[in-house]
Amino acid sequence: MCKNIIFTFSERTLEGYPVIGAGICDMIYVEEAKKSFSKINQINLDVKNLEDPWEIDCLLNRKIASLAPDFIHGLALSIKVEGATGPTGGIIGNPRGFGDTANGQVSSIGNDLSVIALPGGPGMLIKGSKSILKSIFTNVVMGQNRVVSMKRISEELKANQIDLALVVKDGTGKRERGMILTYYHDRMEKLEIDG
Repeated sequence: MCKNIIFTFSERTLEGYPVIGAGICDMIYVEEAKKSFSKINQINLDVKNLEDPWEIDCLLNRKIASLAPDFIHGLALSIKVEGATGPTGGIIGNPRGFGDTANGQVSSIGNDLSVIALPGGPGMLIKGSKSILKSIFTNVVMGQNRVVSMKRISEELKANQIDLALVVKDGTGKRERGMILTYYHDRMEKLEIDG
């Protein structure tokens, strides 16, 4: 039996938009997964309306998440589209099941993974039940859809015996700075959009 692991990547689209991502797959597929997302630099996102936050998330889903091979069980992406209003530019879930608008509802996405996302972010994915995710998410998101400290998130995950989690923030908008937190076996790491 293979073991799930988190992999991360940072790329730029053909027009130069920075994209960060984290995915979950069986450990034997990590290198192949990273190779799939190295093709982001060949993608022209082609945003038509910088005032439409839904369009950016839709394009992120359709053009970048669609690079995910079938063996990727969960994916978080954040992108910075210069000049676009926000908040936008963050998606999380099963790359073959994206398309639902963030509505604060917890969903099961298969492979014992659960996901939740708020409009304007953040979003969280854990290996665990929907009820545990709802409890954790309620304790780590504060007013105006802001996450509490990494330390507090890590404590909540550990207290609930969660081994694997992703948190994503939108990368586009006046107050947004794209970020993904990965949590794997009591270790949290932060990936940020660099430009």
